[in-house]
Amino acid sequence: MKVTAKEEAGLIVMAHLARMAADGPVSLKAVAEESGITLKYLEKVVPDLRKAGLIESERGVNGGYFLTRQPQEITLAETLVALNGDILSQQCIGMGLEDDPCPRMGDCPVHPVWNLLYQRLEDTLNGITLNDLA
Repeated sequence: MKVTAKEEAGLIVMAHLARMAADGPVSLKAVAEESGITLKYLEKVVPDLRKAGLIESERGVNGGYFLTRQPQEITLAETLVALNGDILSQQCIGMGLEDDPCPRMGDCPVHPVWNLLYQRLEDTLNGITLNDLA
């Protein structure tokens, strides 16, 4: 599994918001300062998390971002899907291609292995919440 910079930054934002959940909205500037990730980059990551309904923002002097649910209710799998559209950046070439499946899929000796690994990874990431990160 290869974790992209965007996915890592998104997980860092979500972990920071989980740690600070009781304190109210958190500015991206604070996340940037603590994480060492540029504010400009974080501003590119946050819209995907917001679009997925994982975070919201509040304007104003004391505004910032906050989780839409409790940290123990949001999984890493859900966060990665929000950032990437799937848990894995790259999968077996036959997975998820109903329109044009791999011609070897029926007798490919490797496909069952990728399927098993993907399922175990998905199960693991669904078992880890932001509360665990925080």
